[in-house]
Amino acid sequence: MPALKAFDLQGILSMSTGNIPYALEHCDWLIAVCKEERRTGKRLEIRNIPVCIAHDSEEAMRLVGK
Repeated sequence: MPALKAFDLQGILSMSTGNIPYALEHCDWLIAVCKEERRTGKRLEIRNIPVCIAHDSEEAMRLVGK
């Protein structure tokens, strides 16, 4: 993280959902991908749904517990 900031670079990080509060501390935007499973008869349908969260949004404050 310090190297990204020092060189004014953008980074892409992949982590578990438990680390979201720590990531928001260092990121302007967070894209969380939620997996939705639905069974139609014997067929399992899986959708990956992206959710964008801005660092200073109400949603971000809720995620970090503020």
